Amino acid sequence: MKQYNIEDLRNVVLVGHQASGKTSMCEAILYNAGVINRIGTVENGNTVMDSDPEEKERNISVSMSIAAIEKDEKKINLIDTPGYADFIGQMLAGVSVAEGAVIVIPADGGVEAGSEMANSYLRDKGVPRFVCVNKMDKEHADFDKCVQEAQKVLGKEVMPLMLPVGTGAQFKGVVNILENKAYIYSGDGKFSEEEVPADLQGRVDSIREELRDFAAESDDSLLEKYLETGELSGDELVTGLSEGCRKGTIIPLVVASATGNIGVNQLVDMMIDMLPSPDYFEEVTVLKQEEETKMKIDPEGTPLAFVFKSFSEKNVGQLSYLKVLSGKVSNGLDMFNSTAETGIRIGQLYYTRGSEKIDTEELIAGDIGVAVKLKDAKVNDTLCSKDNPVRVPEIEYPEPSIRTGIVPKDEG
Repeated sequence: MKQYNIEDLRNVVLVGHQASGKTSMCEAILYNAGVINRIGTVENGNTVMDSDPEEKERNISVSMSIAAIEKDEKKINLIDTPGYADFIGQMLAGVSVAEGAVIVIPADGGVEAGSEMANSYLRDKGVPRFVCVNKMDKEHADFDKCVQEAQKVLGKEVMPLMLPVGTGAQFKGVVNILENKAYIYSGDGKFSEEEVPADLQGRVDSIREELRDFAAESDDSLLEKYLETGELSGDELVTGLSEGCRKGTIIPLVVASATGNIGVNQLVDMMIDMLPSPDYFEEVTVLKQEEETKMKIDPEGTPLAFVFKSFSEKNVGQLSYLKVLSGKVSNGLDMFNSTAETGIRIGQLYYTRGSEKIDTEELIAGDIGVAVKLKDAKVNDTLCSKDNPVRVPEIEYPEPSIRTGIVPKDEG
């Protein structure tokens, strides 16, 4: 995998209630990107993201998993998180390193508690987000009900940017409201671009009128033009809504079927166009001598990385997931663990796709990867330069309702 500039990176976390289809969505995205040659299923235990034996046995996601894909000269780090509240720590870790999110809700279930909770964390962290109404091919799918629930529970900023073509067994494509085009699927993720169906055109026109207001409000120059002329071009509409999404003044709602691989291509295109790259926010908050300060997100700056996941893998050893926040982290680089106050040397670095590891010489600011055998590195540790010791604020986990100590019978 080639090296990408920071502006060409997207770190996108998928969140939502259990069984909403997050892992299946990742599987379809990976298939469309040419990373895998067949789409696995959670039920069969053969998905890329659910690679742990416990996940295969129980048919649920237990831990966060990351897969890197490439599309249109962009790199997307997909972060799949568990929906069960028992594993909320894994979801929070994923949110802590993402600049964008997709809240997946099932078309036959609507907004459930897990989705509402995830949206609350994303809102508090200021993470731009989409809502994806998944499973539109299910028997009791109800798109309009999902839109109403999303606007009521997740925020009045939720606005559809897509409409479904058909529902249930007749779901066959999506309408992109911004482009005023329909994408009709013929199977295996293949689609053709067509005119908007006549029975949907009136609704598309009505929503486009509402979207113009959202787009104009996101940018002063667009607002000035809109007030003068009452019009915005198609490109201006996209520009304004993209900026609105990044600022949180609009939460785009899209539609898909992950298992049917319908609408997934259009979702990924919107991720690239509307969710921010890591340098959009320009600075990251750090603690220096316990005082909050800002550090520039700069690929040419002082190296700074944050450990957000750590576990041990058989025959490999300890794996530490890193988000690089500044500078470059490369093989053999000597760094300082400011949390443990010890020196540390970076070993072999990888990108990941589930359990697959892809060699890389370095990770640049904004990117995510894995380092092997980082001595004494734990979750929430900060790796930095010894000349400029700072700490990244730790992931804040909920207070546990039950505390239990587990003691082994013997050392073995």
